[in-house]
Amino acid sequence: MIEGIVLAVAGVAVLASGLAAASGRLRRNAFVGIRTRTSMSSDEAWDIVHRAGGPWLTAGGLALLIGGAVTAAAGSGTVRMTATLAGAVLCVLLALVAVYIGHTAYRDRVR
Repeated sequence: MIEGIVLAVAGVAVLASGLAAASGRLRRNAFVGIRTRTSMSSDEAWDIVHRAGGPWLTAGGLALLIGGAVTAAAGSGTVRMTATLAGAVLCVLLALVAVYIGHTAYRDRVR
């Protein structure tokens, strides 16, 4: 139950940061967002990378939130483990897609 709640809360945090990124409200910082050499190089780079990658971060947060909710509600050990792993792995994969999409958008914009 506790691990499900922790995952759900983390999912809400990722979801909120993804929404802020996609809308342009997430300013360059050292703690939250896609923090790569490219995205941190300028405010313009940060904005382009996050506006393009934000929807994918949002989807990752939603996956983690759903995985956490299922984990918290599940009675069986197998269902709990599957929901935990599925939510976490999907969140990481979607975050990697966000980085790729964001960097591609920046590269295309700069050219």
